[in-house]
Amino acid sequence: MSKSGSRVRYPQWRSEVFDTESGLESDKVNVVTKVGDEIWAGTESGISVFSKGDWQSKSGRGWPAGAVNHVCEYGEEVILSTEEGVSIRKKGKWKPAGGPADILSADVDGSGTLWACSQDGLWTYDGRGWNHEKRMSGGRLSLRDFACLSGSESRAAAATAHGVFFLQGKRLYWFGVHAKEEGLLSNDTRGVAQDTNGHVWVATDRGISIYGGGDGWCSLTGREKLPYEDLTSARLTTWGDYWFGSEAGLILLRDGRWKYLASKRWLPDDDLNDILPTGEGDVWAATDAGLSHITSVDMGLDEKAAHYEETVRRYHLRRGYVGKRTLTTPGDLESGHPNISDNDGLWTSLYIAAECFRFAVTKDDEAKTCARESLDAMMKLESVTGISGFPARAIRWKGDPGFGSGHEEWHRSEDGELEWKSETSSDEVDGHFFALSAYFDLVATEDERTEIVEYTKRMMDHIVENGYYLIDLDGEPTTWGVWSPNKLNRDDRWRMQRGLNSLEILSHLKTAHHITGETEYGEEYLMLAREEHYALNTVKQRIQILGGQTWHDDRLAYLAYYPLLIYEKDPSLRQIYLLSLERTWRQIRGQRNSLWNIMTSAMSGSAHDIESAVGSLAEYPLDLVDWTIKNSHRADVVPNPERPREATEPLPADERPVNEWASNIHLMDGGRNGLRALDGTWYLLPYWMGRYHSLIPA
Repeated sequence: MSKSGSRVRYPQWRSEVFDTESGLESDKVNVVTKVGDEIWAGTESGISVFSKGDWQSKSGRGWPAGAVNHVCEYGEEVILSTEEGVSIRKKGKWKPAGGPADILSADVDGSGTLWACSQDGLWTYDGRGWNHEKRMSGGRLSLRDFACLSGSESRAAAATAHGVFFLQGKRLYWFGVHAKEEGLLSNDTRGVAQDTNGHVWVATDRGISIYGGGDGWCSLTGREKLPYEDLTSARLTTWGDYWFGSEAGLILLRDGRWKYLASKRWLPDDDLNDILPTGEGDVWAATDAGLSHITSVDMGLDEKAAHYEETVRRYHLRRGYVGKRTLTTPGDLESGHPNISDNDGLWTSLYIAAECFRFAVTKDDEAKTCARESLDAMMKLESVTGISGFPARAIRWKGDPGFGSGHEEWHRSEDGELEWKSETSSDEVDGHFFALSAYFDLVATEDERTEIVEYTKRMMDHIVENGYYLIDLDGEPTTWGVWSPNKLNRDDRWRMQRGLNSLEILSHLKTAHHITGETEYGEEYLMLAREEHYALNTVKQRIQILGGQTWHDDRLAYLAYYPLLIYEKDPSLRQIYLLSLERTWRQIRGQRNSLWNIMTSAMSGSAHDIESAVGSLAEYPLDLVDWTIKNSHRADVVPNPERPREATEPLPADERPVNEWASNIHLMDGGRNGLRALDGTWYLLPYWMGRYHSLIPA
């Protein structure tokens, strides 16, 4: 987090992946380094150079061929190692240079001498030639990594399979340090690096050991929130980014906090071959499946909102309807199409509300245009059915996926140009009333208000006149469109829905009374609240079901809570509703959910973990592709003993499977292989609502 004037900005991570289709010589990248202003990738088939935004293959142009295992810059020379030996480039020309084969790592000491670590020991290079300086224990042990040390009685440190070894003495000898209690975590050491204060950091298969000299050791494991302990490399920078590689992803330590970057959201493959930090929040990661360039840029929450606005408009809009996007090529937003879902009205209503709050904050005509376009689409769901006040779940036109499939829930329009889906649930009605209230209060002109009044009347009259049921085309109630006292209060089969559905219908009646001014709706509202004790029903609306939580119902509850508590002024009824709200929020507080915290704060008039809400917005990934992500192997995650697939605390949003704020964010593993992308409404609604209620910064 940084501040620019009074504005708070948060680091936002992005990843760009390169492979042979991008111009690399081979997908398998063994090493990556910086030479001048260029990035060099040493692959299985030779060198590729990234310059001015493009990759250039150097194979067959007088450059060394074959598998490259190390590249480094040394003064005006570039040293390149293959299994055939070393080549040196000087003044634009390559020449063989003898020396070690298979250089694993190299470093320059304080005198300017290059030390190269190979499996057969240490070599030095001073610009004139190579010298074989020291074998490891007579050649019996192999080196894995090497770092020159400054400010220490030891010249260097090396990682091996049998501990970490220090090079010291006038007549150089290796001094081995082996695993022991309160010391080195494991003899299986893989990477070694020194920080600017002289501490030696050792990457092992059991975590990180830090050596401060003498008997001064410190260990970092999952207990210290290290995400993964089985490490393969360490790269420390002078600017404070400490990077660690593993076979399960990339790990960053910055400002005392860990960041775990794994899965195809960040890397082409989780098994790291090499890491190259090139600046603050800027790193290249080499794998067998390509090269990833991961960067961080500080953004204000408003800039982040603009990013999601753009992606929604470009990739998630279908004739005004907003929702997820199905991808035909993993991760490629240009492929595929917006989904036609069971709940197009609900998803679209959330976007309408987000744009309404955006307009209320900014007075930007574009926000009003976006809200109006999607409001028209939402209202078409009612007009297309031919049943006054009954909305369809979704509409599809000729040429859309699935059109003409013959499914019994899809019905053809009279002109045959489109189909609409029946069996509408209470979810859709919740969304309609939530969006109508937001547009009516925050955006509508007088003419638009008249239009919304008539639409609201049709919706509410349909429900009231049908005994608090949503009646489908066949004249029967839909499966979930039920708010009748005969069901909720007097049929035990509806006990599980009693509290939530009572909350929903009270909210809809209160909203209808507010929008239309019709006393009938107010009277019906009070009758249900008092005589049918629907108000009391709401107190325990959130219930736990066998095997988990009612994650989806939390969304429905909050969409009903918000208008109800915004409009209700009676202290006695507010007391009951706020009791219900507080009980609900306490149960879900651990989710650190931005929308729930912001809504609860706005409705109650008191702050409810707003700092956590802002933190969750800051963590939400810019890339909303639904990549398959695994976290169950992590050392810093504590599984829920009752539900082992879930973490006791949710992971940061950009480290867990991408999801809505009404799904189980405690799940450690999940995703759809990059073949789906969520829309940015999940960020936009809490952000703009929080801005409107002056709860969060720009």
